[in-house]
Amino acid sequence: MKPWHNAIRAAALLALLPAACDRPGPAAPDRIAPALEVSRIPNDPPFYARVERPFSYHTDQWAAIVFYRPPSCVPAEFNLLDLFDIPAAFSCVPMTTAGWEMRKDLGDPFAAPFQSVIQGLGAVPVWLVSWSDMQAALADDVVTKAELQGLPSLLIGTAYAYEEMLQPIPTRVPSRVVINAQGTVADGRRFLFHYNSHDDFSGNNVRSVRIAIW
Repeated sequence: MKPWHNAIRAAALLALLPAACDRPGPAAPDRIAPALEVSRIPNDPPFYARVERPFSYHTDQWAAIVFYRPPSCVPAEFNLLDLFDIPAAFSCVPMTTAGWEMRKDLGDPFAAPFQSVIQGLGAVPVWLVSWSDMQAALADDVVTKAELQGLPSLLIGTAYAYEEMLQPIPTRVPSRVVINAQGTVADGRRFLFHYNSHDDFSGNNVRSVRIAIW
């Protein structure tokens, strides 16, 4: 190619450059609102302990009751199977755990979270009773702190390590609960509590529980 051909070609490209720069680019996509919003505000659930219907936190030998609030301020005759005690539970402090939640419904503070993560603050009360004693307590569909305190097999434990992950219904199906706790009981022995449950509420609940005391 002759030199003057190169000069003409370069001049033509320079003439086109401003037009190319002025041409609008692809339209930016509309901003999509996030499906979930993560709240790092400490968990403050309106209940005292992990006691539910049906009660599944047990092996053939032992049952475990985790307290998110100090047992000393739990009303002695409150039916723990009812779980929620609003607003009374909020005054039972300090919390023994802290955590965060992911929520889809930010307008309803009592709506089930999409997922919650809870960690112990170093001394989470975990009461351990024989499964046979717990079955007897559950027979009338009422389980109170006073009743648990009267069970002959009761061991008062304190978890120095506690982690819990919850994916509850109706926001998650199947629902999932994972709990891992380690600590000591009042007589100096150690305990371990592991719980892992998947439940689609069609009879296909898969549950793994381990409670060891040594």
